[in-house]
Amino acid sequence: MQVIQVLFLLCFPIVIIWGLRRYPKVSFLSPVLLCYLLGMIVANFPFVDAGLSETMAEISIPMAIPLLLFSTHFSKWLRLARKTLLSFILILFSAMVSAFGASMIFAAYVEDFWKVGGMLVGVYTGGTPNMMAVGLSLDVPGEVYTLVHTADVLIGGLYIVFLMFAGKALVRLFLPEFQLNEEEASEAGEDYLEDKENKFRGFSLSSKVQNVLIFLGLAAIILGIAVGLSLIITGELSVSIVMLIVTTLGIACSFVSKIREAATPYTVGHYLLLVFSLAIGSTIEIEALLAASQTIVLFTATAMLGAILIHLFLAFLFRIDTDTTLITSTAAVYGPPFVVPVAAVLKNKELLVPGLLCGLVGYAFGNYLGLLMASFLAIF
Repeated sequence: MQVIQVLFLLCFPIVIIWGLRRYPKVSFLSPVLLCYLLGMIVANFPFVDAGLSETMAEISIPMAIPLLLFSTHFSKWLRLARKTLLSFILILFSAMVSAFGASMIFAAYVEDFWKVGGMLVGVYTGGTPNMMAVGLSLDVPGEVYTLVHTADVLIGGLYIVFLMFAGKALVRLFLPEFQLNEEEASEAGEDYLEDKENKFRGFSLSSKVQNVLIFLGLAAIILGIAVGLSLIITGELSVSIVMLIVTTLGIACSFVSKIREAATPYTVGHYLLLVFSLAIGSTIEIEALLAASQTIVLFTATAMLGAILIHLFLAFLFRIDTDTTLITSTAAVYGPPFVVPVAAVLKNKELLVPGLLCGLVGYAFGNYLGLLMASFLAIF
């Protein structure tokens, strides 16, 4: 049965990806959330080995992080327009301040509040991959992780609706309009990441297999180095050290143009995120989830709303324009995938690539900042 379970965890994310592409009417559904929900259903089957699923989760996420970081063009990101950089730095700062404040409010009500605070910094500076990585590094229980993610999906869903339908109209009441500076503008490209996925889908089967094996091998080497260094430094396998090392090596590899421009890494990294989501979901029993403290939902909502509002206030103080504020907020809160639709709603191609790059860079910063915040909160 373990072989069947492994095959299920590896293969069903592919089915979900294919289904969402095959049926565009349901493409709005989050594949990550679908994998979680399916995993939680499967977890109640008697033949499912939670230990095996946990092992799959612990392997897939440190493999995914460097693959996602390979596509980041850091030197281009550092040349972005001044206000884009400033706005992204402000949202990172806002997320940390808000998570700290929320942690202090709920410290008396949530056990291991410092771990939850670290996860919230991770997710609101880079997106779901960072929450996964920080949670795994801090050994957060599966039911707590799922509660935080569920709350994030619910509150995040409301925010993305706001961004899509009313964000610009309301925010521009107190922030200036976007004005293009031709000397600082980045090249626009509506399919920055989608081009990579389309290129990958256009490969022959043999080329796909070859490319996947090459980059999975590179990710495995990075993970092996991280594990080895962890054993040398601490004498044991420290997940937090492993995560920091794979993040750092993923960033280092992104400076190699052949790796950065390759079509395969981001696609495979996204697939591994789905494997993680399905695996971690299958370790959680619904009864235990329902019995868990709903205070975490309020904790998560406070941190997210606080980060958004603080960022808007700072954008007002620094006179950052409406479009830049909303794009960088999207990049930090959701990561790269949502930058494209929000840029389309804003009708602003010039901020698309900067927004995507900010989201990718957030994948790197989120791990560092999340673990830093958790370590700081543990003092209290």
